[in-house]
Amino acid sequence: METYFSFAAIALAVVYMPGPGTLKSITNAINFGLRGSIVGISGLTLGVCAVAVFSATSLGILLVSSPKAFNIVSYCGAAYLLYLGIKLWFTRRQDQAISVELTFKKRRVFGEGILLQFSNPNAILFFFSIFPHFIKPEENYVMQFSVLVGIFSLAFICAHSTYAFLAYKAKNLFLGHHRHWLDKINAILFVLLAFYLAWSTSV
Repeated sequence: METYFSFAAIALAVVYMPGPGTLKSITNAINFGLRGSIVGISGLTLGVCAVAVFSATSLGILLVSSPKAFNIVSYCGAAYLLYLGIKLWFTRRQDQAISVELTFKKRRVFGEGILLQFSNPNAILFFFSIFPHFIKPEENYVMQFSVLVGIFSLAFICAHSTYAFLAYKAKNLFLGHHRHWLDKINAILFVLLAFYLAWSTSV
């Protein structure tokens, strides 16, 4: 049990660090309200679970051990972040207002959350490197792995729900013209994250 508490502490420290997923949750909360942010967080959480499972498979081992494969995934991830930034930059405010009043396209928001988790292969490295320290060889591997993934997912949901709730409460500060500039700032942050990921891959 002490092992799981130690992992939970690490998980909380990791998930509360701002990143692409955090930015996405904040953007969803501001543009689509709490309902939209919940759908987005659900997609992000499912993506986290998928990345964790992927890291535990032979494909994850191949990705970590093959610099070429890792670089390809990294560049694809950077391209996806760049796409999100460009799309947000050119999104019309009146179109977003309509989507909030009618529907915010749940499948799109959910799908973007899943894909976003695969945009940074460093997440695979994290699970690949941290999980072995908390898994005891003499005990059931599947059970331990499932518990660790569950703990990380709960911590992830708590962190992103916190960011989304705070963003939702503060969204009145970004109405009208100011909200337009907030979209621009978020778009720039996505683009900067894309270039940072591409740069860190090439170094």
